[in-house]
Amino acid sequence: MIEAAREADLNDDIVGATRHLDFPYLARVTATNALTAASMAAAPAPPAHVEIGGEVTPDTKLSWHPGPGAHPAGYRVYWRDTTGAVWAHSRDAGAADSLTLANVPIDDFAFGVASVSADGFESPAVYPGAAGAFWKTAGPSP
Repeated sequence: MIEAAREADLNDDIVGATRHLDFPYLARVTATNALTAASMAAAPAPPAHVEIGGEVTPDTKLSWHPGPGAHPAGYRVYWRDTTGAVWAHSRDAGAADSLTLANVPIDDFAFGVASVSADGFESPAVYPGAAGAFWKTAGPSP
């Protein structure tokens, strides 16, 4: 009898907890999450060994190597103010393994490089240096 009362309380708790949920909204959130996961799965691996240079010059030079797996169709370099929360600027680098950003000082911006598939799917942007790598060994050796 005590167990039946506990089960009834549990059912009441579940019904009470779901009474105020917005199921159409939750369905949209779930669909968005599924599309995001599918886009990430279709993207190439992030670039490896992303390096940056440009000290004492007005230009910033970034270089990288392909990540593991199939080579991407191209790369996109992103940059934003050091205080910015989102990427504000980007430039396509094509299939090149480096890009120089003329008159973009290294000290004023944060930089990242993403791999891009032929269908336009992008990997997450990788920050230069070991801290920005997506794997401990940072992919294949140069």
